[in-house]
Amino acid sequence: MRTTAAREGFASAAGRFPAVRLTGRLLRRDLEIAGPLLAAALAFRLFVWLLPCVLILVALLGFWWSGTALGEFVRTTGLSPLTASLLENVGRQAEQSRLIALGVGIGSLAIASFTLGRALDGVANRVRPGSCPRDFTALARAGRYTAVLLGILVACLGGPLLEAVLHIPTAVMSVVMIGVFALLGLPLLRAGQPGPYRAYLPGAVLFGLGLEGLRAVAVHFLPGKLSRASELYGTLGVAAAALVWLMLLARFVVLAHLLNLLLSEQEDLLPRSSDDSTS
Repeated sequence: MRTTAAREGFASAAGRFPAVRLTGRLLRRDLEIAGPLLAAALAFRLFVWLLPCVLILVALLGFWWSGTALGEFVRTTGLSPLTASLLENVGRQAEQSRLIALGVGIGSLAIASFTLGRALDGVANRVRPGSCPRDFTALARAGRYTAVLLGILVACLGGPLLEAVLHIPTAVMSVVMIGVFALLGLPLLRAGQPGPYRAYLPGAVLFGLGLEGLRAVAVHFLPGKLSRASELYGTLGVAAAALVWLMLLARFVVLAHLLNLLLSEQEDLLPRSSDDSTS
């Protein structure tokens, strides 16, 4: 009875509110293309891609690390004790093998970027069949995906530092980050498809809102949780939290693609309906 009443209520709301109707279509299309499975596969590729990025970051930390510089950096940015301890341990160890770590990280990143590009093309092709052909243009798309994701990574890491150093209000920082993530999401969602960038703006805004929500939770809520998780489960707990974060990120990528598709289909139907009414 409750399920039937909920369905009737949703159908009634969908008839009155276009946004509710669009949400219902979005959820149905997501089930049709197995959106959760697509997001899970994409999250795994993102996790594999993130590992060499961490290795490169560790190598760069080895070039820069010194006890005095690290202490000054922690005091300036107001990092948590867990993050400061982690940076100190990683920097001390990376100082001895920074060149090897940098070389291995760059090589691994190139391979992981190609496989991640194929995964992102697969998501776009699942939503819009044939939108990303497997030809020489796939390499260009993989490079663009990598540049966008590196930009997202820099924004996620640099946002809290700028907020702490410049004393930017949290609400203002969130608005700025939504704009940054939406702009970065445009080339990620366009995926070599024709049409102006404004056609992909709704999905990019959804992507930016979702990613900023994840970033805000990671910055303001997760540090204490990760500290306890690292004490209880070690590195595995932190890795599991990162994988969940990437899974949610991948879900927003899939939903953003679907939103752009549904809105484009809706625009294609408008001329037909107007022509039918005039005839």
